[in-house]
Amino acid sequence: MARFAAEGFIALAPDLLSGMGPGGGGTEAFASRDDVVAGVRGLESEEAMRRLDAVRAYALTIPSGTGEVGVVGFCWGGGTSFTYAAHQPDLD
Repeated sequence: MARFAAEGFIALAPDLLSGMGPGGGGTEAFASRDDVVAGVRGLESEEAMRRLDAVRAYALTIPSGTGEVGVVGFCWGGGTSFTYAAHQPDLD
């Protein structure tokens, strides 16, 4: 994210497991990496798209933003970002 920020982008890193962890927590609430992986596997694509739509909507409200939103990811996030790009026609 530091590279994006250095280029003038506002970088957001949403926790798509927010509210799904033990006690209603996010990724940090899971006891182990294996538990996080199980949580990610349990996240339905439609729910991930809904959450990313909410992140996009929030990003568009940031006063110092440009009104343009893109998406990138790595590993599972890479596949999810590609799926989101196909889902959300208003991405820039």
